[in-house]
Amino acid sequence: MASLCKADLSLAAAAGLVLAASPFFVTFECCSPSVKGVLSSAQEELKDQTTFAFVPGIGWLEASFASLAGVLLGGCALFLYGLVRMCFRPMQLFRNAFAVSILAVVIGSVVDSTKALDDAVQHLGGAQASFFLRNYVEPGFVSVRDIRLKIDAASYFDEHEKARIIMPTGLPTLNQTQVDEALRGIHKLRRYWRHISEEAGPLPMFTLGHASYLHGENILLNEIIQSEFAWLHRIVQDKLESYLGEPVEIQKKANIPGFHIFYCSAVWWLPVATVHSDLQYQRQFSEALRPGEMSVLSFTLPLQLPRFGTPGLFTFTKEITATNAEGSIPRNFRRFPGFVRELHPYHVGELVVHGGALNHQIAPSQMLFPQDARITLQGHGYFDEKKQKWMLYW
Repeated sequence: MASLCKADLSLAAAAGLVLAASPFFVTFECCSPSVKGVLSSAQEELKDQTTFAFVPGIGWLEASFASLAGVLLGGCALFLYGLVRMCFRPMQLFRNAFAVSILAVVIGSVVDSTKALDDAVQHLGGAQASFFLRNYVEPGFVSVRDIRLKIDAASYFDEHEKARIIMPTGLPTLNQTQVDEALRGIHKLRRYWRHISEEAGPLPMFTLGHASYLHGENILLNEIIQSEFAWLHRIVQDKLESYLGEPVEIQKKANIPGFHIFYCSAVWWLPVATVHSDLQYQRQFSEALRPGEMSVLSFTLPLQLPRFGTPGLFTFTKEITATNAEGSIPRNFRRFPGFVRELHPYHVGELVVHGGALNHQIAPSQMLFPQDARITLQGHGYFDEKKQKWMLYW
């Protein structure tokens, strides 16, 4: 028995060492080395790029953080070994119950069973922990009260500020050949990706292009993106013209539509993205809008999505808005005190359009392997009353 225990301990120690060394096996480089990722010249050859490493069970991290995470993960392997050993000692009832509670939290998270997760958290932390879970974590790491305030503000903008709310609509746009071509172009320009460290720290969140909500007005990469993706912009313009019934044009003097890139991370399993409305138009184009009509929109074109779960967009409204083909309410919604959160699934190659001050949030993405990613073309639009056409920007 003692020799068996030593063999188990040796195996656990070996697994811990492998996990600790894992960040050195799978890596990639990307992104501008300059301060905050702003290029002094869009055409310069970039050197000393940022290195990211993959840690099993955690995902991609900046290399320095990945090394530390590997060591911690190795230590966790030894801890789990001890935890499992505890579970098989029937006389240690307290520790056995504690271990089962932890396993219940893990299982509840994986299977997305709200009741299992609630019960496990209440068992571990009591009523206060359960309240915190239901009223802050589950709505999207924001309080129920704050979301209700956001919904009230969206209603005001819908009625008074030319920002009519448009619920998400899916428009089939790209075939698989076009999707593959777009992805090749994105990876070809990897040195121009920007790591959004201000928002995500060491996590693998990137943009290709400059988003006005992150980078302000910055057109340095417009020429590079346009030269590689003019064909893709043209397809999106044509699809939006067909949908809107009005002319659509890229706003060349603003940040042109670009890409959001999320690589595999355990953090993306949680609803950690910000609940927000797309009100960037107020800073740049508010005076150009036509009054009293639909005048602002946002669009997302998924090019790669995680193979697990249901990637998509959460929306937050006072009442349920979506129905299926039979007119009944779909199952992909959840009620909270004073509002409803709905999930609008994404599909590769399908352009999703929504508009106005609609409160929304990127839904969690279940990624496990190094090649898993969530890559989307992003942009916004406003109707220019003088030009009598929709102008697209990011």
